[in-house]
Amino acid sequence: MISVLKRVGAELCPPVLWRALKKLSGRKPSLAHWEKLSEAEAARAFSAQTPFRGWNKASVAAAEASRLAAFADAIKAPRAIAAVHESDHPEQLAYWAQGLSLAFAYVLSNVRQNSAQPRVLDWGGGLGHSYLMAKQWFPELAIDYTVKELPEMANLGRSLQPSIRFVTQETELSADYDLVMASGSIHYSADWRAALATLVAQTRQWLYITRQPLLNDSPSYVFVQRVPHIGYDTEYPGWAINREDFLAELERLGMRVAREFLVDERAPIVNAEIAQYCGFLLSKAR
Repeated sequence: MISVLKRVGAELCPPVLWRALKKLSGRKPSLAHWEKLSEAEAARAFSAQTPFRGWNKASVAAAEASRLAAFADAIKAPRAIAAVHESDHPEQLAYWAQGLSLAFAYVLSNVRQNSAQPRVLDWGGGLGHSYLMAKQWFPELAIDYTVKELPEMANLGRSLQPSIRFVTQETELSADYDLVMASGSIHYSADWRAALATLVAQTRQWLYITRQPLLNDSPSYVFVQRVPHIGYDTEYPGWAINREDFLAELERLGMRVAREFLVDERAPIVNAEIAQYCGFLLSKAR
């Protein structure tokens, strides 16, 4: 009820009066969790002069580490693999998270047909949550698993997940992975086209992209994402990418879509077309 009254007040009061009332209340207007940036703001978002603190923060790595053990426990058999690694309560399972895990199982089933010990590169893979899911789906499968991450996350990952190789530089990659995957990470790159080219260059055949926010009707734009509600204590810019442009770039790089996956997530970006998350398994065109 209070929120309704605030909204009505904001609509009916003259702007000058409304701002004065906000000051008198002693409370600052809350910032949107997702917000489209202006052209001027977007030009600075990924530069050295960015006002945003970004992903490479100790608070982000610490928040992920605090939930890792609970996530690993929540997906152990015979439980459904449907935990959300960003949640403080991974025991509260989510249908959309199970959809992601089932899609990942399908991807791995394709990859393992041609490799008894697949080499996997997880670009922006956090602390290796996807590796934990892979070992639940295929416990007998030996996986040579590499995570490419920022230094704060990689340093913590090395101590918590010794079975995974964590790297921070592209020069540490080998360009012959059976599967390269990027879950919710490409759109945080300053140049998403260059990021796609890097991923394509690293895979021998398969590329799996998921949790990718795409736009059906609008041109690509830059947004800022604020995440105090999951303990990260930061904010970071990202791209909402036009779907047609995204798929055209992958085709130009020699990739074809083998399977598309529905992802039941949306980015509720203020004052812009809401981005729908999508997933794709792609292979190199022969």
